[in-house]
Amino acid sequence: MYELISPLFPIACEAFEDYTLHSRSFSRIEMEVIKNLMNMDSDIVDLKLEGSGLGTREMKEFKAKMGIGDCV
Repeated sequence: MYELISPLFPIACEAFEDYTLHSRSFSRIEMEVIKNLMNMDSDIVDLKLEGSGLGTREMKEFKAKMGIGDCV
């Protein structure tokens, strides 16, 4: 069914793949570990985010989700 829909709605299917199909959930403890790792050197995190392919809005949303940077 997905193969029939994807040519008709490629942008919606790409969003589904990016934000649902290939996403992962993390436990509260795993999130704390990730936050601590990211806060170790915020300059490196910023460089990695800039080279990640995320747009400006997506980077800002990610930082807000993670509770890091100036988005806290």
